[in-house]
Amino acid sequence: IEMYAGENLRLGMLVRGVALNDPLAKRFDTKNEGNCGAGGLCRTCAVSVTQGGELLNPQKVSEKQMLGDSPRWRLACKA
Repeated sequence: IEMYAGENLRLGMLVRGVALNDPLAKRFDTKNEGNCGAGGLCRTCAVSVTQGGELLNPQKVSEKQMLGDSPRWRLACKA
């Protein structure tokens, strides 16, 4: 999808009709179902960024820990 500069990835995807928060995904923090409401705590909105990753804000330590240092994966709520 095409995004605007400074646009939050999660909100931009939702506005464009992209489904996020896989209902089968287990939360990172509690290992239960459900999402954290864009708090960056659960990992259910993790997405693969194949282009334009250099345009996103840098990953913080907590996001890197959740995603196992996979550079192509980002939490949509934090990117």
